[in-house]
Amino acid sequence: MSRRFVCRLLSQHQYIRQISDFRATKQSSPLRILFCGSDTFSIHSLRALYEAQKSETANIISIDVVTKPDRSYGRDNKNVYVSPIKQEALSLGLPIHQIATFTGWQPPVYDSTFNPDINLIVAVSFGLLIPRRIINGAEYGGLNVHPSMLPDLRGAAPLQWTIIHGLTTMGVSVQTLHPTKFDAGVVLDQTPQPGIKVPRLDTVTPDDLIPILAPLGASMLVDAIKNQLYVPPYSPVKSPLRKDEAKLAPKITTETCQVDFQTMTGEYLLRLTRGVGATRQLWIQAQSIDGQQHTLKLFDLRDATEHEIPLDIRKLVSSIPIGLPYSIVHRNHNVLNCQNPLFVNVMSEKPTRIRTLCIPNLTVAGKSKAPAARAAAGSNFFVMAAKVDAHILYTFADPASTQVDANVEATSIG
Repeated sequence: MSRRFVCRLLSQHQYIRQISDFRATKQSSPLRILFCGSDTFSIHSLRALYEAQKSETANIISIDVVTKPDRSYGRDNKNVYVSPIKQEALSLGLPIHQIATFTGWQPPVYDSTFNPDINLIVAVSFGLLIPRRIINGAEYGGLNVHPSMLPDLRGAAPLQWTIIHGLTTMGVSVQTLHPTKFDAGVVLDQTPQPGIKVPRLDTVTPDDLIPILAPLGASMLVDAIKNQLYVPPYSPVKSPLRKDEAKLAPKITTETCQVDFQTMTGEYLLRLTRGVGATRQLWIQAQSIDGQQHTLKLFDLRDATEHEIPLDIRKLVSSIPIGLPYSIVHRNHNVLNCQNPLFVNVMSEKPTRIRTLCIPNLTVAGKSKAPAARAAAGSNFFVMAAKVDAHILYTFADPASTQVDANVEATSIG
């Protein structure tokens, strides 16, 4: 997505918003903003507010930044993670407050007889629920920038679920902060329907969406402040969606990443891989031939290519049951020391079609990452299924599924 295209989106949105400019009828005190953020998405909004502060039309006299504390990680906790928003605030010379919880914490009070108190909270990709006392303590409550077309994709991970759900359009909403719930405020501004096209549907990742939606959200936030949309009475944006049509975007958890090769389609699995892959790995529960259950983390899941399935065995592998992982190894190679991937046949979203996915690498719990066939053989997952010409077909004893167990006669590979 080019910078020119993003700039065009911003200018188009600003034009639409200016049609309903409320500055003539609303009055606001000069703003002392408490900005709550964490990641690279929130940097764009903080930087935009900082630049807007230089303009009298924004009516901003101070910006304080709240983020989570630095945290140690790695061997012996020798490394320290500093949030991107803290680094940005330091570079801008803004006051920083690092808190793990709002319990017992009070916003700063300025030593001034002229608007000494914080009077507007702004939360962008923050991750903590800002409590009622903080919101109510600010004269104008709070604003939130959410990268979704609310009420669609309410939740902590809208970018990820945009991809996982296979949405073709996306957008940004500016809403008020609700005192007890996430994403339940009044939507004050939103990307015009039907939204912006999601680029490169088959390859897009959350990181690809940030450079598009973060600048758009930052511009909308500044526009909302200049137009004083935060001053009641509000003028809500109406959504064409019914409540029962809206999809959720909950936090990505371990459960989100559990795979069932028997019930999930190939298209969904590839979207799930791209949606969560930057921070988490997909995983399956699989049974070795000695009856033990193991957790396998899957790396680099993708479509199998035609040249990866040898012609002499193609008909046979097409009949392998859905959800049963397998590998194809040349008869002159030792499966315990090979570089071969695993394959699995799964359902497709296209009726009557089977899709074959490739798992290049995996990790068996307690062991190191390795080429998938080698890792599976080393942990006794394989049954020797067939010898065809120059190749040997190995299959798992059971499907990688949360639903059922298959009855496959088990023979250990030595």
